[in-house]
Parts: sequence; C-alpha cells; structure tokens
Amino acid sequence: MSILPRPFLVRLFWFVLISFIIVNIMPLPISGLSSIDVLGIRFDHFLHGLVFFVIGALYIQSRSDRQHELGVYIAIPLIVVIAIAAEALHYIIPWRSFNWNDMAGNVIGALIGMFVGWMFRRRSRF
Repeated sequence: MSILPRPFLVRLFWFVLISFIIVNIMPLPISGLSSIDVLGIRFDHFLHGLVFFVIGALYIQSRSDRQHELGVYIAIPLIVVIAIAAEALHYIIPWRSFNWNDMAGNVIGALIGMFVGWMFRRRSRF
C-alpha cells in the first residue's frame, strides 16, 4: 500500500524512466558537473545515483501487492540491468562518454532506492 494511488505511481515511474532515457541519449553541453563535489562525491556521479534512487523507489512503490510478492526476485535484476544499460549506451553514442563510476552510481542509487521503497511498503502494511 502506498500514500499515492498505484496507477499514478505507475505512470510516474514510466514518465521518469522515459525522460531519463531521452536525456541520456541527448547531446548535452554540460561539462562543469565533474568539478563540483557533494559529500566528497563528484556531482555527476551523485546525480546518477539520485536519478536511479527515484527510479528504483518508484518501481517498487508502483507494484501491486501481488506483483511485489511474486516479482521481487525479478525486480532487482531488472532495475540493475536498466541502470547498467543506461551507462553502457554511452559507449556506442558518439557524443556521450562511458564512465564506470557513473554506472556504479546508477546501480547503487537503484539498489538504495528499491530498498527504501520496499521499507516504505513494508511499513505501510502495519
């Protein structure tokens, strides 16, 4: 159970994911992000983690109770594969650059987001 209605969360999940994919393949003239640090982490790595935190949490929150119970073992690898694929896509796009740390930020953000989403689901049942 969630505070927001599940159909809204499903739409929000897809909106955020599709928006991220579009921004992920666009040529963006942002070069100053690598010189800014947040809590000792480069800002662009922090942003990767933050975006995938939201994607992971929304994915878990948007599942119905039945889907959640049956699909938790599929959800984790699925979101991790999406996080890895998002950065791996940069390897083949000429105007983007692949970075292992961005990939790590994606995966770590997704896992933490899914855990937080799961904790909120679990807490709201009681």
